[in-house]
Amino acid sequence: MADTCTKLCTSSRFTFYLTLDRVKPYLMFGNKLYIRTMNFDGSHYQRLPSSHEYTHVLDYHYQRGYIFYADTTPSRSVTLLKRINMRGGNMTTVENMHALGVEGIAVDWIGE
Repeated sequence: MADTCTKLCTSSRFTFYLTLDRVKPYLMFGNKLYIRTMNFDGSHYQRLPSSHEYTHVLDYHYQRGYIFYADTTPSRSVTLLKRINMRGGNMTTVENMHALGVEGIAVDWIGE
């Protein structure tokens, strides 16, 4: 089986291994009011500067440096799909949806 990612990935017959020597991994999550990041050892726990009402699902496009998230306003049954850069600035509303809630989102970072 040929490697599909020659710069970052190596593979065996059924498993791909990602080498993270250029990027320090961290966890990114929405905890209702904020988007937060934290290193895997629990250090560098920080909040991304932004304004939202209820953030509970997010995804990101690492190459372009964007975080996409659903900001739900429960009282008005409105969900805004928003985009900010990974430092927390330049927030834009991508889509305004009249929905009761969003269970998840996925960014197509391969097909763009």
